[in-house]
Amino acid sequence: MSRCARDLLLELLKDLDSDQFDRFTDILTYSGLEPPVRRGEVEGRGRGDITCLLIERFTEKRALEITLQILRDIRANQTARHMEEDCTDLVHPVLQSQTESPNNPQTPPPEVPPTSPPNPNSALIHCSQQFKGELLKEKGNEIYHVLDKGVRKRLALLINNVEFDRENMRRKGAQKDEENMEKLLRALDYHVIKHSNLSGREMDEAIRSFAGRSEHAKSDSTFVVIMSHGQRDKILGIHHGPDNPDDFLPVDNIFTHLNTANCPALLNKPKVILIQACRGGDEAV
Repeated sequence: MSRCARDLLLELLKDLDSDQFDRFTDILTYSGLEPPVRRGEVEGRGRGDITCLLIERFTEKRALEITLQILRDIRANQTARHMEEDCTDLVHPVLQSQTESPNNPQTPPPEVPPTSPPNPNSALIHCSQQFKGELLKEKGNEIYHVLDKGVRKRLALLINNVEFDRENMRRKGAQKDEENMEKLLRALDYHVIKHSNLSGREMDEAIRSFAGRSEHAKSDSTFVVIMSHGQRDKILGIHHGPDNPDDFLPVDNIFTHLNTANCPALLNKPKVILIQACRGGDEAV
């Protein structure tokens, strides 16, 4: 193992803050790499462990290529530039793959690990700065203002009811939906506040508490995601059943807690509410 490559990778990963490092490991696990990197291999691991994993799983050259690509994907542009400057010879293939050489147009680009495959777990595909600039110029007055990443504090609420008092209501596989949703929200730079297995009253209180968070004043948007069983205009709590039909959260309560009167910090900011729940039916519930 090359001491130079290992030291370079470790130095690059140490240059990332905690949020950037989390996004780095997220993309590493669901970017379609071969051989794949499993979530359990990176969860709770430090930068030194990830460095060793990259070099042992892939060749040194490929580990550097993968690292550079992910640094670009998470917008760690300064760290990516340092990597290009410090180790141009090792990451040269990746750099050349971005622009075809006019003197050698027939040379096929080197194989670069995809970081945005077309599947539900793929990383975000960012638009170009040129496209962003043109869109803002043409429709700037119609677009919500996006705060700079260095100052914003985005929050998202994720509630997932999996285990219910009635065994036949258990939502099998719902943990995977939660995991994928959390990955997406984190990739969008939201700090995710999670709750599991709540009653109707507890869901109501969780939303009320979330609406009162001071961070919203420094945010430009928010997400509220609730996954459970449901009936028309209701989200069921975990104790719902024939003996406890009143254990539910009225959907209107969500909008009430997030309105201008109760959550002024989110005034004129996008509030995205996602509900994964059926509307009910005698057989379904």
